[in-house]
Amino acid sequence: MVDFVTSFRKGLNTAEEAIRNHNEINAVFDALEEQLNQATNGQLKLCRKEFFERKATLDFSQQKEKYWAIAAENRLLHDSPVAELARWEPSEAGYPANVNYAGSDHICHGKDELEAVLCSLLADTRIGDRLYRLLNNDDTAAPQAEQSSKPAETAAQTSATAETEAPAAESEAKKKKPLLPKRSLLKGLS
Repeated sequence: MVDFVTSFRKGLNTAEEAIRNHNEINAVFDALEEQLNQATNGQLKLCRKEFFERKATLDFSQQKEKYWAIAAENRLLHDSPVAELARWEPSEAGYPANVNYAGSDHICHGKDELEAVLCSLLADTRIGDRLYRLLNNDDTAAPQAEQSSKPAETAAQTSATAETEAPAAESEAKKKKPLLPKRSLLKGLS
């Protein structure tokens, strides 16, 4: 006779592990958000958001494809643009999770790897430039996002939508603006 109870228990154990993993991931993002909040005096909000990308189909119509991303916005601006920093792809079990930025996939199999990847993300020159522009109210920080009222998958994730159609135009706009500091963002930090 087939042992269904063993499979049932295995399913419950993997579900419990997935809950622990998702809670751990949320705790990492909560700590990241708290530290950036303190470092920027409440100006920078970093979270996971839902975005949409338009894809052309064979019949020349356009189809929207949903994806999650790590994003940032300026809390002090009423209509702050939402800057997509990296694609975020967790598995059903939480880990492994994929963070894609600068054309590379960064696979995280646990908390330590996730923290290391997020540190590398924040230290990346292109990400730093995007955050710098966002904090300095530079309109080339990101394409304007369309806010959504759809609830997030977890408490730590919030939802928004963005059309990511003009990276070349964004790149051209960045070339026109000098990177001169408007004010010191790191004043008082050591």
